Amino acid sequence: MKWTRGQDTVDGLLAEGRLELVTGAEADGTPWLVSAQALLESARRENDANPEAAYVLAYDAARKASTALLAQQGLRTKSGGHHVTVASAGAEGQRICRTFVGTLRRECLDHLLIVNERHLRGVPTDWQAHYNEHRPHQGRQQQAPNDQPDRVVDLAAPVQRRRVLGGLINEYHRAA
Repeated sequence: MKWTRGQDTVDGLLAEGRLELVTGAEADGTPWLVSAQALLESARRENDANPEAAYVLAYDAARKASTALLAQQGLRTKSGGHHVTVASAGAEGQRICRTFVGTLRRECLDHLLIVNERHLRGVPTDWQAHYNEHRPHQGRQQQAPNDQPDRVVDLAAPVQRRRVLGGLINEYHRAA
């Protein structure tokens, strides 16, 4: 899913030559996230013994996570001024992430008791599928991000309910 918010900022950075468009394997942020996670783990280990080093490691982890976020959007910083460009381009992405995480917390996590790590890992995945496939969004004219507006729906078919997250959320659709 590509962002539309902050597009003016990204267009400006592209025009200035501070960002470039990438495709294929270069548009996969996973290696950057793995690297960021390793740096964050190192920062946690160093925190008590060497707080200054832990800060630098945590900063690098945040920068790599922002770079991953850009890569997922098909963008990459050019070599000059990498730190400033990541901060400029990543600011909108960070706002979007904060909004998404806040929505996840309000609509889902505030209403559930997480019982173990497996449950903790599954709940956001199930909720995200609901969020992208079924939940209406005001900014999208009440359409879900992955909605198919040209799909033909038989209005005579019976309505079926699908329980999501143990019934916390109910999705209704016409039977196929």
